[in-house]
Amino acid sequence: MNNPRLLTALASASFLLLGACGGSSGSASEAVTQIIKAQSSVSSSSESADTVSSSSASAASSETSQELPAPAIQSVAEVAVGEQVVLQSVVSDALADVIINFEWSLVQTPPDSSAQLQYANTAQPSFTPDVPGVYQVALTIGVGELSAQATAASVTAFADNIDITEATLARRGGNCTSYQGTYYSQVTDIQRSLPFSGSLQVSVEDDTCTFSLNQIPNHDFNDASAKFASDVSEVVAQYTLPVNPQFADEVTPLQVGVKNVIFLNGVTADLLAAACYGVGDEPLGEEKIGCGPDQESNPWRYDPMSPLNYFGTDAHNAHPQPDGSYHYHGNPRALFELECSSASGPSPLIGFAADGFPVFGPCIEDTGSIRAVTSSYRLKNDGGERLAVAGYETPEAGTGAVASGNYDGQFIGDYEYIEGAGDLDECNGMTYEGQYGYYVTDAYPWILGCFRAAVDDSFMPEGQALENLLHGHDIIGGEEHIHTH
Repeated sequence: MNNPRLLTALASASFLLLGACGGSSGSASEAVTQIIKAQSSVSSSSESADTVSSSSASAASSETSQELPAPAIQSVAEVAVGEQVVLQSVVSDALADVIINFEWSLVQTPPDSSAQLQYANTAQPSFTPDVPGVYQVALTIGVGELSAQATAASVTAFADNIDITEATLARRGGNCTSYQGTYYSQVTDIQRSLPFSGSLQVSVEDDTCTFSLNQIPNHDFNDASAKFASDVSEVVAQYTLPVNPQFADEVTPLQVGVKNVIFLNGVTADLLAAACYGVGDEPLGEEKIGCGPDQESNPWRYDPMSPLNYFGTDAHNAHPQPDGSYHYHGNPRALFELECSSASGPSPLIGFAADGFPVFGPCIEDTGSIRAVTSSYRLKNDGGERLAVAGYETPEAGTGAVASGNYDGQFIGDYEYIEGAGDLDECNGMTYEGQYGYYVTDAYPWILGCFRAAVDDSFMPEGQALENLLHGHDIIGGEEHIHTH
């Protein structure tokens, strides 16, 4: 075993049927007294700073009690994924001549784990955590017809410095605690021929997960197709998510300035542009800035993912903010198999939305085959002529970079949600295999259209961070602009 961690179970039991086996009542009482004293001694000395101990049931209050005192499990609190955990039972010397039956079990494992106990009916079983998360171990002891059960003890496994460079993910467990650990990548800014190191740490405390990252992806970036206005640089950030997000009574719309998604490669997504037709001081159709949170209902906000709006992004639909933070506007084209026809199963979990619900790639299994999920948004009026919206100036074909006067997808208001038109709801999510989550799609809204749960405050930048989100350098309609995203 490589670096085994000892998980010791201290099991004490009273054996009160000695008389039935030929022993005297005096010897039974003596054995009970010895056992109770041994258990009391063990309980008072087993606590230490680096262990977590389950509580023992109180010892029998009477020497004539015919109940086994509950055993206790003492365990290490944390181990690295792949590190063997050895369980060792220690019993009182008073039970040296008594046959004790041991029944160990893993009563809880993280999603996607296939860990199993080895030699579960012996005094020294073991298991090896195969994915990050919480593993709960239970122990039941038996003597003759009597038995007693310990309170389950928890062991948390974490990923220790895992290289995710160009990694394709595989797991679908929807709880953020399953991804606890540290991850890194070694990638290149292609046009600048500069190496970068990506960093992501996922930590868990109580009912929250904290993601600490530096906005460097796990793949090379800034390929020949990109036209970045700013240079990519490491930008350290930290976000907090609930372990168990709860559906809100009403959905929360996307808002400029709010980070939308954290991907498991340490990069975030910003799905909205902060430029709208007719808003700001620039000529019509050449808007570059000014469409902030106060324009939440403006239908003529440019869609960064529309092929009619070139935003200077690279092959991963990403580019940097003025402060250098690399971020996606849609499908990251990383972390999962892009073609569902080539996928061996449903797409993995690739990140978490700002409300805590998971984000998956596009593929699901449906009646025995793998296919891409479909959005329920469609172009209004089947792509016909745009209609005026009260309070907003309607884009006109040929004005600046406006491609046409039809609902062609250049603006997010060109789309409408039609319930049941596709697989997904208005937020681009659905419940699949018992887990609600958002899905990457090849059509609007691309990743998510709203939030089904409350958004954590850590995703809402203020001050200079908000300024960074509202100023950018992008290209619309093939012409260079200072543009917001």
